[in-house]
Amino acid sequence: MLNESEGAGDSPELAIGYSSLAPVSGIVSLHSLARAYRQRALVVAAKANDPYATARVLQNTGLYNLGIGNWDDALQALDESAAIFNKLGYSRRADESMGLGGNINFYRGQFEASAERYFIAIANARQRSDKHLEMLSLSAAGQNLVRLLYMGQPEQADEIAAKTIDIVRTAPIAVVYRCASYWEIVQVYMELSEHSGTETPERQAYLKQQVAYACQGLHKFSRVFPIGLPRELMYSGTRSWLDGEKDKAYQTWKKSLDEAIQRKMPYDQGMIHFEIGRHLEAGDPTRKVHLDRALEIFGELKAGADLARVRALQ
Repeated sequence: MLNESEGAGDSPELAIGYSSLAPVSGIVSLHSLARAYRQRALVVAAKANDPYATARVLQNTGLYNLGIGNWDDALQALDESAAIFNKLGYSRRADESMGLGGNINFYRGQFEASAERYFIAIANARQRSDKHLEMLSLSAAGQNLVRLLYMGQPEQADEIAAKTIDIVRTAPIAVVYRCASYWEIVQVYMELSEHSGTETPERQAYLKQQVAYACQGLHKFSRVFPIGLPRELMYSGTRSWLDGEKDKAYQTWKKSLDEAIQRKMPYDQGMIHFEIGRHLEAGDPTRKVHLDRALEIFGELKAGADLARVRALQ
């Protein structure tokens, strides 16, 4: 199909074809090729001067930029595509771009903006009885796992996580918006395992195995979408700490923090500072440095639940 479009010269179909290959190439880690297709798509779309093709190109290139953490360009492209789709009457396409933009907000710790985008897309999907709502619900479900845990409902969190962990381990990695689900499953089992001292040996072994399975899934995701690296490294550091390898834990947490800073992911930076701080001894001055920084970041992001967790340790 792409070869036929190329033979016909610059056209809307060729622009869309090129743009669709950008995220596909990114999935198999051919990022130089992905960038080339992204640029070709934009050039051909400008020459074709077709609004629908332009919107599709912006959506596909926005999706690729989302996967590599190019946040500003991704959000601009997705917002522009949503505006064009709405003007043309393609409401489902517009809501896809709206939901993807919500994921960008979520990854950057902008939770209120993320929720607003999801709510708009969900409301529109419900009006159409659209299956697109399933994608949005998946993102919401992933975020709710840790909330259940912090609300004192570990059994429910375990039940939901257990139902999805096999999918996380075995499903092919093709969509960036499931990132939160990978994070939350690891977080749930990591915390349940850390606080399982009074549990039976069988329960402790089960939780440790679930942590390993969840980390395998997150590692697989991060190999495709590097925005998962800060959390993957953070959890890897915590696993090293729990295994008694403190020096290795510190080194891994430092790599994790470097990744979060490089990728401009402030919420992850706060999480990592908190993770380091909570594992240090109460008299260690470095503990206060990390917890204070976590408090500052979570305050800027208005992440109330995380603020409460930090303050509980001070």
